[in-house]
Amino acid sequence: MDRMACVDCPALPLQILLRGHPDWATYPVAVVDRDTPHGIIQWVNEHATAISIVPGMRYATGLSLSTSLRAGVVSENEIEDERAIITRRLWCFTPNIEPSVDEPGIFWCDASGLSGLYPSLDAWATAIQHDLRDGGFQSVVAVGFSRFGSYAAAKAHDRNIVFDTTQHEHACLRTVTIHRLRFDLSVQATLLKLGVHTLGGFIDLPSTGIRKRFGPVAYELHRLARGDGWTPLRPQAHIDLAVRHVTFDHVETDRERLLASIDPLLQSILGQLSDRHEALASLTFSLVFDNKEESQEHLAAAAPTLNDKQLLWLIRFRLESLSFPSGVVALTIQGAGVPQ
Repeated sequence: MDRMACVDCPALPLQILLRGHPDWATYPVAVVDRDTPHGIIQWVNEHATAISIVPGMRYATGLSLSTSLRAGVVSENEIEDERAIITRRLWCFTPNIEPSVDEPGIFWCDASGLSGLYPSLDAWATAIQHDLRDGGFQSVVAVGFSRFGSYAAAKAHDRNIVFDTTQHEHACLRTVTIHRLRFDLSVQATLLKLGVHTLGGFIDLPSTGIRKRFGPVAYELHRLARGDGWTPLRPQAHIDLAVRHVTFDHVETDRERLLASIDPLLQSILGQLSDRHEALASLTFSLVFDNKEESQEHLAAAAPTLNDKQLLWLIRFRLESLSFPSGVVALTIQGAGVPQ
């Protein structure tokens, strides 16, 4: 069964702001849309939440609650640059990544077919979290079976979570409190008056009238939570892939000779990445067989690397595990790099 994961770098704009102002860590902090008294607060840290400073509030109102409030603007370009950096780091762990266009810091990942690379999905999720931490990002990884289920789990938990069954995912989904998701504050207030505190209660509301009573955002959440808005993963294409290709004059069946053919292609890719001051994050090699079938294999080292011996060992291991339907007539190698 296909597995989907959601990586949440919570309040990414706030993380960006605090990275630039490490001395603000003990203060209430907010990201505002403009640095004026009439600016709207968009993201806040726990210190701000504790004194009732919340998103949607005017900056001046926040200052009236605490003169210690620190605030700053994080531009769309800054967010996009950080989103691209995170995406490139995630490519080290799976080739298919879809950054959310609506919520900065949310990334959906293909978590299928990783058993040959990691001992478990828990280990895979932990490796992602540690790598992002090394890059200066806090994150939570939820591995499930659906887009919304993994998203809700990531928003609801402070630690990684891996669901074993769809039933486990669905049961957890129903317990998520509505304040964990992007409900408008007025919608939250109305739901609480109706006695609805969790997604389960929200899901059980009749779909007719949701849009009219709670607005389009709540309607879309209701649709997704009920499983009516399923969409396949739409991965972002690798940027500036280093690609090498070879076509064989004769059908090749010997794995050692294949590896010998791959070696110079790999050296060329690593040289190109080194010239760009990058290390190899992930490698995909595609084989075209004489019977017209094709096989595509994805590999990633434990960390971005330019170590050709380590990468050749991984390729050898994968080649030895493959069953060839016929001889190989062509192969292509694609390497994705990340800044060193």
